[in-house]
Amino acid sequence: MPRNRILAETGRFPEELTRQEREDLVKATPQFQKHLKSRKKSDDKDSTAYKSKKRAQQSNAAFLDACLKRGVLFNSSDRIYSNVDDLKQQCLEFVEFCIVNEFSMNLDSLSTWLGVSREFIKVAINHSGLDERFSVLRNLRQIMDTLLANEIMNYEGNAANKMFVAKCRMDWQEYPTTVNINVSSSAPSQSPMDILSLVDNTPVDYVDVDYADVEDMDI
Repeated sequence: MPRNRILAETGRFPEELTRQEREDLVKATPQFQKHLKSRKKSDDKDSTAYKSKKRAQQSNAAFLDACLKRGVLFNSSDRIYSNVDDLKQQCLEFVEFCIVNEFSMNLDSLSTWLGVSREFIKVAINHSGLDERFSVLRNLRQIMDTLLANEIMNYEGNAANKMFVAKCRMDWQEYPTTVNINVSSSAPSQSPMDILSLVDNTPVDYVDVDYADVEDMDI
């Protein structure tokens, strides 16, 4: 701001003002206010994809920082959790971190957080009945699957996401399952009763049996 203008507005020379007073004078000018408005307008125009990418970068940085503080990066061997209470506490801290930092929970991030390999967690989950600690990991895996399925189901604009979850997690099918059973007289091991039993016990919606080569079989 011009020296005379400062003197006129404040009754003091610029050198008599504190740094904060000089900054306040500059911020009060119309030029500065116009700059702030244009800056805010520019920020509001950021695309959804850009904002999503920025949030992901921030959450990734927070995750790496937390793992560095935990001392779990670049370990030569898996960490050992001797008691179930210690493992529960570490898992709870992981869940809390993901909630606060909007960080996606998955097996890769969990294994990094705990300082163990992804393969170890998968083996532990598949043998959860052998150890109470393995049951904790299995329960956390179930929570992660539930949250991910919910996130996919509620993602707008892509119906394929909902179809994916319905097929993979709920065993839904788009069409009735059809099984073709080819019965041939050249296969002596298939008696008429064997064929009927096979048809009756096939757990599908529709069974198509080809009797083309079986004209004189006495059923």
